Amino acid sequence: MLLVNFFVVAVLGGTFGGLLNALNKKSGLQLPHIQESTNLGKVFKPGFIRNILLGVGASIVFIGLVTFIPYSYTLLQILSLRIIAGFSGSKLLAKASEKVADQARELLEFLNKKKE
Repeated sequence: MLLVNFFVVAVLGGTFGGLLNALNKKSGLQLPHIQESTNLGKVFKPGFIRNILLGVGASIVFIGLVTFIPYSYTLLQILSLRIIAGFSGSKLLAKASEKVADQARELLEFLNKKKE
């Protein structure tokens, strides 16, 4: 799949998944707004845009986590996986960051043992 197609599918799937995630919340689809805070003054609340951005980010990161996707998958199947990743949003990104932190910790331990 071309790199441009990769990002187009990631953005489309992540956006749709993020919107589904926003609609799935008990509070429903929250529109972006500015809220008054006693401590901070005016605070921007991104609403459903936050879900979309997390969905797109998770959709892009998803391909790095899943290495079993063969090239024989159709565009629709890959888009479906991207939508699921977009729906998972922040949970998927948290899991990816934990995985990277664990790998970095293991590498540091290995390098420290090698120095000794």
